[in-house]
Amino acid sequence: MSLIGSGAALSIAMVVVIAIAAGHWLGGPDPDERSTLALASAMRHPGIAMAIASLNVPEEPRVPAAVILYLLIAAIATSVYGAWWKRKHSRAD
Repeated sequence: MSLIGSGAALSIAMVVVIAIAAGHWLGGPDPDERSTLALASAMRHPGIAMAIASLNVPEEPRVPAAVILYLLIAAIATSVYGAWWKRKHSRAD
């Protein structure tokens, strides 16, 4: 709960949205590649994140909670993006 109140959740959400937007923008003209890059840009590997964070700040007990919070926020944001993308392309067809 301390991560949510301290602004970490908002920061994580901003990183996820920027990653989705950058992947979408840099994805090129093919709609499938564009959406794939947008989703891949937002999702991170939790094991790598835990390893890097544990090596840099080994005494911080909130590292697992921060990684789980990132995964939850990224899952929600990518689901919203996927629904928007599907609705946009179903209208175009």
